[in-house]
Amino acid sequence: DLRSPGEERLIKSQQGLKSQILKVGHHGDRNASTDNFLAGVNPEVAIISAGTNNKYAKPHVEALNRLEKSGAKIFRTDRSGCDRRGRGL
Repeated sequence: DLRSPGEERLIKSQQGLKSQILKVGHHGDRNASTDNFLAGVNPEVAIISAGTNNKYAKPHVEALNRLEKSGAKIFRTDRSGCDRRGRGL
């Protein structure tokens, strides 16, 4: 559930970050899924876990814009109707 500081640590660790699927950090917070991190992961699919009409207004538009720019196909639990067990994606 990383935000930008944790993402930067992963980038600096030079671990292989590439992945087809990314579970977006911190429910699509504006400080998660930075451009550098997304370039390292290069996901085909990004999944955002966020409740419908949540009080934090997540996912934030800044994160959504970065994800769109990365080319990942975005799936959002607040729009897909997932239940508490994650069914419905």
